[in-house]
Amino acid sequence: MKLLLKRIKIFILSQENILLRLSLFRMIFAGLLIFVIVTEDSKFRYLFYFDNYYFKTSAWYAPYFDYWKGFNLFLVAVYFTGYFHQLTKILVAVSMLPYLYYLDHHLVQVTEPIWFYSAYLPTFIIAQLFCKTDAYSWRLKPLSQTPQDSEMSPKPSDAFFLFFFQIYVINMFFQSAISKIFISSFAWFIDGRFIRIHTLISGTPLGIYITGHPLVFKAIGWMTFLFEFFGVIIYWLRPSFYGIAAIIFHLSTWIIMDINFIFMWPIYLPIFFKWKKLKEYISV
Repeated sequence: MKLLLKRIKIFILSQENILLRLSLFRMIFAGLLIFVIVTEDSKFRYLFYFDNYYFKTSAWYAPYFDYWKGFNLFLVAVYFTGYFHQLTKILVAVSMLPYLYYLDHHLVQVTEPIWFYSAYLPTFIIAQLFCKTDAYSWRLKPLSQTPQDSEMSPKPSDAFFLFFFQIYVINMFFQSAISKIFISSFAWFIDGRFIRIHTLISGTPLGIYITGHPLVFKAIGWMTFLFEFFGVIIYWLRPSFYGIAAIIFHLSTWIIMDINFIFMWPIYLPIFFKWKKLKEYISV
């Protein structure tokens, strides 16, 4: 047991390019928030709840919603650059709390909370409060370091929270697998019928065309089963392989079933990949 715990500790702390990856995480995450606020696309905005609909229960608040949204846009833009980071990362996290509240309020009305898997970005913005994501700031020369930051080395807590982000994603997929079992048993994975029916009802033109080949959906079901249940093994052997598999999974569901998780997979890039080459092009 001691040997296993030691190996796990080494695995957690053996993350590479920690400060660079956490800074990339900050920029990608902020970019996603800005995209959601500006576009107000119905496929994305419910994830962050920048939508007047969810504030109707607070009539006194509704008239000020646009001002609140504008303030958040400015705040997230500053957060993206890395300037005033100690202040902005706290303010951004606090600004997300109302959305978290309404998110929870809405979800308990549409699903059993115990089976709901938390595929939502606000969890990440809360977690980043406890690690350093501003070592690399966005300046005239992209991703340049300040002299004082270049002398810093990552703390064990920074490595831990990068590990936390990874485990959170793995757990998200595992919870998704459990919810499928409670909804339709292992048949969801084994015969591919449920995936095929969903694709026929709301899939893309390509997906609907593929429904003429049931074996394809049976294969998709089995691959989903292996990925969602045993992904932790892939992660343990090679985190970057898990990241690639997760991105392919999301792209496949988007192309075939029109299930769009674009709000999640971009942040897999700094979480699961080491970005060794990128560091060579960054000015210090």
